[in-house]
Amino acid sequence: MRVQVRLYAALVAAWPGVRAGEPIDVELRDEARLPDLLRRLRIEPRAVHLAILNGRPVHDRACRLSDGAASASSPRSAAAERSAAPCGTMEDRQDASGGPE
Repeated sequence: MRVQVRLYAALVAAWPGVRAGEPIDVELRDEARLPDLLRRLRIEPRAVHLAILNGRPVHDRACRLSDGAASASSPRSAAAERSAAPCGTMEDRQDASGGPE
């Protein structure tokens, strides 16, 4: 089957020459699920904050895809990941907030 994917922000890093939001056609086996798509795209599932399938947020990450499905994925924000960390440097906090504390 073929699905169309749009990746945003840091998730496009694995795809040189592809701009954020630009559609990518991906071939998958007929029984493919969202994790199969992420593996094919070389994206760690934990790196995805929001997955959208045919215009709706995906709550079940094991959902089965269908031929012609449209998917979009956004990464976790770096600021959210830093704030979840137990500690960080002053530079980390400045980067996350846009300025000194």
